[in-house]
Amino acid sequence: MSASSSQKRTRTAINIASHFNSQDPNLNLDQTTISKILKDKTMRLWIEQVTCGEMIITELIIKEKTTIFTQALNLGDDVLKFSNRWIHKFKRHNNLRNF
Repeated sequence: MSASSSQKRTRTAINIASHFNSQDPNLNLDQTTISKILKDKTMRLWIEQVTCGEMIITELIIKEKTTIFTQALNLGDDVLKFSNRWIHKFKRHNNLRNF
């Protein structure tokens, strides 16, 4: 990813954070928080869609989708790290279980 693309992504997240911080100064949002919210919301919407179709969702599929959404949303892997702990919490939060 080019430096200008990374700078654009950072500026966008900073602009979003600034907007909400100006609405409520107690929020104190930063660009990392905005990126995490975007990615988490995108993943939840995807989970809702695929579970309606009774698709089997594995941890590998979740990891691959996070990579795809990170690139599509231009969030960058340098900002967000999705560890096994994150996947475990994500699965628990979305009522996904291993069978």
